[in-house]
Amino acid sequence: MRHWITGLAFMLLGAVLPAQGSQGIFYQPQLRDAALGESRWDEILAQVKGEGFDTLIVQWTRYGDAFAKPEEQGWLAARLKRAQEAGLTLIMGLYSDPAFFQRQDQSAGYLERYLQGLELLNLAQAKAWQDRIGEARIAGWYLPAEIDDLNWRDPERQGLLAGHVQRSVAALKMLGNQPVYISSFFTGKMSPQAYRELMGRLSGEGVRLVVQDGSGTGVLSVAERALYLSALEPCQGRVAGLVHELFVQQSGEGSFRASPLAEPQQRALWSAPTRCGSERWFFSLRYLPGLADML
Repeated sequence: MRHWITGLAFMLLGAVLPAQGSQGIFYQPQLRDAALGESRWDEILAQVKGEGFDTLIVQWTRYGDAFAKPEEQGWLAARLKRAQEAGLTLIMGLYSDPAFFQRQDQSAGYLERYLQGLELLNLAQAKAWQDRIGEARIAGWYLPAEIDDLNWRDPERQGLLAGHVQRSVAALKMLGNQPVYISSFFTGKMSPQAYRELMGRLSGEGVRLVVQDGSGTGVLSVAERALYLSALEPCQGRVAGLVHELFVQQSGEGSFRASPLAEPQQRALWSAPTRCGSERWFFSLRYLPGLADML
């Protein structure tokens, strides 16, 4: 996920209940997806359902200037409506800033104002999409800003982050009772114990945290990742679930490049027991078998 880049029962008449656990798959909307016809999209949705996923996590509904135009919002709304009609629960992502990780590298005062600006953009995005597709179709909100273990080590910055999360949750809860999610990842920049404490602090602000397992990026070894995942246990009150990565990152500098994890390995992940929390999310739709036309 990073800068590149779930339980919900589907009910008749489009109503949904607050999340109780899910097997979800991330979808990062791209403008080029408009080239996929409705029949192809329906095939993809049928495959997603057939593989046992019940939730579609839309990572963002606006990415910088992408999806700012009414026609772009229109086709995305139509696709998401078809996903819900196919039996998938929708977790709706909000505003994603392509420069989020660069914007963190600034003084505390500027960072606080930046985070407050994100809150306004996220709330406006949530209101617009609730008006467009209806509250009953939205089972949760997802904050696209991902929390790493590098930029939030300082106690003052952790306080700013906690305040941002608290205000974001409070504002979105004014629109309805949907849960609010945010994801995090670790790369060995904090100790496992310090990372656990940060996750606990943020969870205390009312957000449901999902932690990326780091298997696809390969930044840490299996043993190193196990230290962080073990430190999160017991997960109750700290982490709502894990995000399992269905890709293998390619070496080399520059933009993110990855290839899908081999199909047998993907299927083994889908059927593995839940380790931490009730949410089992996977990244991402584009890496599922047979979806090369979405890469």
